[in-house]
Amino acid sequence: MKKFLVLLPFLLFLTSETMWGQSITQAVKGIVIEKGTNLPLPGVNVVIIGSDPISGAITALSSQVLANSDFYTGAFPAEYANALSGVFDLKMRTGNPDTREFTLQVGVIGLDAAAEGPFVKGKPATFLFNYRYSTLALSGNGMQWYQKRLDSSMVMLPKEDVKVYNYALSMTSSLNHKFGPKHTNKSGMTLNQLFYDVAIKNGETYQDSLIQVANDVGNTTLLQAFSQSMFNPWPGWTINAGLTMQYFTLNGHYTIEPRVGIRWYFHPRHSLGVAYGLHAQLELISFYLMEIQSGEDLVKPNENLDFSKSHHFVHSYDFRINNYFRIKAEPFFQYMFNIPVIPGTPWSAQNISTEWMITDTLVNQGNGILRFCMMNR
Repeated sequence: MKKFLVLLPFLLFLTSETMWGQSITQAVKGIVIEKGTNLPLPGVNVVIIGSDPISGAITALSSQVLANSDFYTGAFPAEYANALSGVFDLKMRTGNPDTREFTLQVGVIGLDAAAEGPFVKGKPATFLFNYRYSTLALSGNGMQWYQKRLDSSMVMLPKEDVKVYNYALSMTSSLNHKFGPKHTNKSGMTLNQLFYDVAIKNGETYQDSLIQVANDVGNTTLLQAFSQSMFNPWPGWTINAGLTMQYFTLNGHYTIEPRVGIRWYFHPRHSLGVAYGLHAQLELISFYLMEIQSGEDLVKPNENLDFSKSHHFVHSYDFRINNYFRIKAEPFFQYMFNIPVIPGTPWSAQNISTEWMITDTLVNQGNGILRFCMMNR
């Protein structure tokens, strides 16, 4: 299994300005330690390392719309899905409730326009609009390249031709309800409509023509639903329990993922916690679309790949020294299973950062163990 220490160069660049009502330190908190695989960001178009089927190269949101952020390292709440390692949740702020403001920024890498304010002065309803255009194409969800290589006769021959464009349209709805002083529930669902345009050709040997690996244009749906409750059964005790469901319409696979966490505040400055979560994640869309020749027909042997899954077991100790400093130790155990592998080889989907061309048949038979202890100050 891989472990990454990730600095956020793109994200820090994009959030380097102080936004209305927020500070820079509230928006981004520096260093992220990622455990296991890639790092999805719910509702925000960002990939920090690795990749996933509904995220792009860098965020499409500017500092004009970002508010606070939360980072969950393991056994995270039920409202977060399609992740095996951690979740970095960037929240969008509301508009200025007092004054209408307009911003236009023009730079070398593009243009950023924003508008915000109350719909009606004196009323709580506000609007926030942002438009970004990148001259360097940094904020897209696609990539395209063409590569050649020299053969033994020093002749340039094609090696690979890759075009992968992914787009997503997401709609989210949630409902909060307080049943009483000791029970609060949040339930909701997210509909992710995933659009793809994939054309991949590869040359395994020196040859004049490339072999088609994938060629498909279309869309599919990832449906997510959750329900989670917070209980306060006794003074100093908090229990968070929930359930997540995911359904992938491309092949009909689904997951049901229980999550539970218990925290005991045995002292005003000290607390202990334990948590468990079952988590599942899709692979790159191009993995499902890969084609091979079978007789006279082209077939997609990986179209029926299931979700990769992981059991998270977390223990934590939190010591709040004062209002500005804290110490948090969080050992955890993570057991990954159902991981796509190539039978008879060491290749595993969890051991790659970005790989577009998979010309072998994959099966969900891989597993792995990750042990780690993270300490924050």
